[in-house]
Order: sequence, then structure tokens, then C-alpha cells
Amino acid sequence: MSLRTDSFVSVARRLRTAVEAFEAVAGVVDAASAMAPQGTPARPHDGVSRPVENVVLAREDAGLYWVLDATRRNAVQAVLHTEAATRRARQAGRSLKSDRAPS
Repeated sequence: MSLRTDSFVSVARRLRTAVEAFEAVAGVVDAASAMAPQGTPARPHDGVSRPVENVVLAREDAGLYWVLDATRRNAVQAVLHTEAATRRARQAGRSLKSDRAPS
């Protein structure tokens, strides 16, 4: 089966599993966005060591900014899509209730 043909309950279960997995690593991603990469090289500029610049350059060299940005974009899109799906499911539920109401 695929997500396109699975039942809504099955899709919801898979979504919950993905959310739990993401929640488990979210703290690591937060830490990665705040901490210096391991082995940050000292790069003196004009004979002056600038640790903040070294961290920025090390993150850029490691591709960390791109990874964090892509992670955030994916997570935000997932939230927005899930909220939209929830609204539509509620609307469908209300529609079913109104169809069953006595005339």
C-alpha cells in the first residue's frame, strides 16, 4: 500500500510515528543550531582571532545552515499541511452529521 491509497487512520498512524521520531531528535537539532561544530578551526583574520566568525564559517563549511534551514522548512510545511488536513477532516465530519440530521 502507499500513502495515496492507505486509509486515513493508517496515514494518521504513520504521521504520529513521524512526529514522535521528529520530536525525539528536535532537541538535537536545537542544540546543533546553537552550538559550535566540533573541531571548529581557529581562523585568525588580520592576526586577530574572532571565535564567532570561526563558528559561522565552520557551520557554513559543514553545510549546517542549509541542513537546519531545510529541516525547519520541512517541519513547518508538515505542520501547515497537517493543520489543513485536520480542518478538512472536521469539515467532512460536520458534513456527515448535517446529512444525517432529521428533516
